[in-house]
Amino acid sequence: MSEINEAVEYFKKKPVYEKLFNEFKKKYESHGKIGGIAVLTGLSTGDKEDISSFLMKDFTSEEEVRVSAKLFEKALLKSRFSSLTILDIITHYFGIKLRTNKEKSEEDVGKRAEYLAELTGYADKAYIKEWLTGVFCTGADGAVVIARSYNADKNELKIILQKLIKAIPMLPYFQGGKKKELLAVFAAQTAGNPHFFDDNTLAGNLLTAFLRDYFRFGYEDDLLEAENRSKVLFKAGIIKDTLSNDVIAYGIRGRCVDGSLHQGMEGFLHQKEPVKLSLLTLANLEETFTNSVDRRVYIVENPAVFSILTSRFPEKAFICSYGQIRRAVFMLLDLFDKNTVFSYAGDFDPEGLLIAERLKKRYGERLIFWKYETDIYLKYMSEEKLTKQRIKKLDGVRDATLLKIAELMREEGRAAYQESMLEEYVNSPM
Repeated sequence: MSEINEAVEYFKKKPVYEKLFNEFKKKYESHGKIGGIAVLTGLSTGDKEDISSFLMKDFTSEEEVRVSAKLFEKALLKSRFSSLTILDIITHYFGIKLRTNKEKSEEDVGKRAEYLAELTGYADKAYIKEWLTGVFCTGADGAVVIARSYNADKNELKIILQKLIKAIPMLPYFQGGKKKELLAVFAAQTAGNPHFFDDNTLAGNLLTAFLRDYFRFGYEDDLLEAENRSKVLFKAGIIKDTLSNDVIAYGIRGRCVDGSLHQGMEGFLHQKEPVKLSLLTLANLEETFTNSVDRRVYIVENPAVFSILTSRFPEKAFICSYGQIRRAVFMLLDLFDKNTVFSYAGDFDPEGLLIAERLKKRYGERLIFWKYETDIYLKYMSEEKLTKQRIKKLDGVRDATLLKIAELMREEGRAAYQESMLEEYVNSPM
């Protein structure tokens, strides 16, 4: 057995040397040489005896064992491994060539440059090359996700990026057409897997990152993360799901992108029935409007209230928001011209006030609070006690009208719901 192999075998039999050599290794990585003092803590009595024996210095009573590189070199000269250096032993002990942190960084930069060059070689579109360069070099949208994935598994990341590079030019937006496409269908056709671009997948996150960067898309505060992602995908011609995101409307007409009236909506209008509008339907509309003389649309939070009001006032226009405002609701409201007025009525609870706050922030003077009055809240206050967590949500209320109700709600600690206030809506001048 060679001297170096004998030395490695000797030191590997004693666990304390792995700790010591790791400390020396760190010093080499930082300074380009092994020097200074290695500080070892938490050693067992056996560890201290082993290191004391080789270094010929008693450490058994020390809480903190301090070993200098010079002391170790001196011990080596007096051992049967006298022809070896610390660097020889540590290199063979770990089975790697030691490199400084600077060398590692320079090598990594070089490898990243080669990696980027290979990826951009797959892309024949300038906008993809620019995004990839931005991600790897200047922190463009998606840089954090790619950096994490690059460090975890470069090969897997490369495979995903290759498919993404192929898929991006096939987006409806880049194909010049106005026709929208379902996300699952797009993924199946371009990547061979309908779930490839699903939420919380690496491919899905990278596609969203590219689109945010390309469109300079800023997330809207009044939309949830998933809704913002759906919106940027929609801008590229992709619809995540046409069925689970919809809105129910009554008394509303729609004009398609070709200028014609939407015949489905016209049919429901003629029958005086509510119509469910999916994202796909809304995507094909150029504008929406109402025959109402006052150009007013009433928005209510609860389906039961919506049903009663549409029966009581069949000549008016109504929208049911189902509680939390989903993107379909915003899409529909955004299709009305700026002369349309929205009257909103919702539950008197923390969540309901925040929904009203979001709508007011988005539509400003066009949105009027309907029946948001303190005496109505007190009159219909329920027996349900609000938890501290729910009351805390009232901190997000800023509008002056809503603040009055929020303060009362803090004092009373109770909610009031639309279903109990039906007579206020039905008997109100519309």
